[in-house]
Amino acid sequence: MADITLLLTDAADVPTPATGRVAIFVDDATGEPSYKDDTGATTSLQGATGATGPTGATGATGATGAAGAAGATGATGPGVPTGGSAGQVLSKIDGTNYNTQWVTPSSGTTVGTQTSSYTAVLADQVVIMDNASANNFTVPLNSSVAFPIGYFLEVWQKGAGQTTIVATGGVTILYNADITLKLKGQDSGCSLRKVGTDTWRLIGDMEPV
Repeated sequence: MADITLLLTDAADVPTPATGRVAIFVDDATGEPSYKDDTGATTSLQGATGATGPTGATGATGATGAAGAAGATGATGPGVPTGGSAGQVLSKIDGTNYNTQWVTPSSGTTVGTQTSSYTAVLADQVVIMDNASANNFTVPLNSSVAFPIGYFLEVWQKGAGQTTIVATGGVTILYNADITLKLKGQDSGCSLRKVGTDTWRLIGDMEPV
């Protein structure tokens, strides 16, 4: 049998064969074996595409990419108030979240004596009013003196001058309707408990209505 050589050529370059014959060649445009019949028509001899084969196994995981740029810094948290000194502790001022202040914890009961009308300060615990004349013990606004909620004050009348408990404007003192805000006399006393931002509750040896 003689060898047959198929030429890689353009279909246009293949001459139309004689009647009843075909010319076989490889079409250089498609790379497919083709033939030209005696009418000049070109037909591919390439078979139909077979069914897709099964999916191959998953390849190995690639190397981890480089880390992305750092994100923006978040907003500053509430933190704690600045200031304070060694030995002080944080104390809540009221029910508002993070509303705190530095205070010095008591190592015992602080007793102070006053010889005239007096307005409470943050260091007070027990205040003795020693005055021969009538006098006032004033409870300040939280905005002026921020006693923490739950703080406890005692007021005692030592002198002959009657002591009256006075609420600064904006401060509410809650007490029994059968009593006044005047201590009954010498050696009488009362206690004040802070129960709200500017609200205190009083009990004690008070002059009746």
